[in-house]
Amino acid sequence: MKRRIIVISEYYGASTNSTGQYITDIVDFLKDEFEITVIATSPLGNRDVGYDYEYIVSNYNKNNLLSRIVGQLSLAFRLKLKLLKLVKKGDIVFSVSNPVLMLPGIAIIHKVIGFKWVCLHYDMFPNNLIPAGIIKYGLTYNVFNSIFTWVSKANDKAIVIGRDMAAQLSEKGVPDSKIAVIYNWVDSERVNDDSLLINPIIKELNLEGNIVFTFFGNMGRLQGLSFLSEAIKKSGCQTSRFLFIGDGAMRPEIETLCNVDSRCVYYGSVSQSENKDALNAGDVALIPLVSGMKGLGVPSKAMFSLAADKPLLCIVDKDSELDILCDEFNIGWSLTSYDVDEIATQIDNISRLITDDMFKCDSKLLFCRKFTKSIASEKYLALFKSL
Repeated sequence: MKRRIIVISEYYGASTNSTGQYITDIVDFLKDEFEITVIATSPLGNRDVGYDYEYIVSNYNKNNLLSRIVGQLSLAFRLKLKLLKLVKKGDIVFSVSNPVLMLPGIAIIHKVIGFKWVCLHYDMFPNNLIPAGIIKYGLTYNVFNSIFTWVSKANDKAIVIGRDMAAQLSEKGVPDSKIAVIYNWVDSERVNDDSLLINPIIKELNLEGNIVFTFFGNMGRLQGLSFLSEAIKKSGCQTSRFLFIGDGAMRPEIETLCNVDSRCVYYGSVSQSENKDALNAGDVALIPLVSGMKGLGVPSKAMFSLAADKPLLCIVDKDSELDILCDEFNIGWSLTSYDVDEIATQIDNISRLITDDMFKCDSKLLFCRKFTKSIASEKYLALFKSL
């Protein structure tokens, strides 16, 4: 008889978001070797997925702070209640770090029943609230940190997506033997290698012949778009263009930048079917993050850009995963000072290097070595078989 894995996640399915896509892929990695039960909030309709699926209704306004808190508390309670009804001692529970408020409950159930618990940490709570400006170091942070440090220590296996995140867990007292680094991956079928000259977005915007720096993805407050905007305005490369694709809280600031600097273009959001075009639209992928994000997450858009064979311009904390990768491999540039003048100078230098055909990156080579779906599949299967 196959051992059962109960997967519990707010998001599930390719049509939800990147987390839903990744969790669906992980289930696909495991379903031939294990019996699978999924508990999630994404309706599957009448689709037969070949395993048990428990649907939890979730409906709250994620853009309203009070509604989000109440909604997350309610969802966390209902997810834990469903888990409590289903789980047995011999099971493996596989959870994601969202919704974060369900994790203490799972830790308590884990202690009582004694199943194996694997948690995939996409971010580090409450540390991620600091750079977001939601809380400051103090009593509230210390209380939350104590609770979620205990939660992390309760994991039988804690999966993280970067070496800086592994170091963060280690500093919290989680034994190294419990920590596994498994990078996010990219399905190569979702990325093609169109050249810049035939890219439909570049054609539509009449950007042929320019060096194009592209930001593609979530324009949230942690994405470092404010200082990137200031650096772009200070840069002197008049033949370069700066293309922004996506949406989020910082969209108005990007639209303002595009109104005052003719080199900048806001394209808007794209559908899932247009992701390939967006990934291949440009010469350099812009990957900025606000200061203080080291150890708190690794932007998946960086892996997609590597798959598209684009060099990266990363503006990140020193010794964060992307900074380490840029140091280890010839995949682009990492700036860690957060100095606007230095960023502007580097943008100009990169423009000259690419104009003169003086830079050849190894992005696709690194992608094939570390970030393919098959590599992730082998690591996840080996980890769960070891429990």
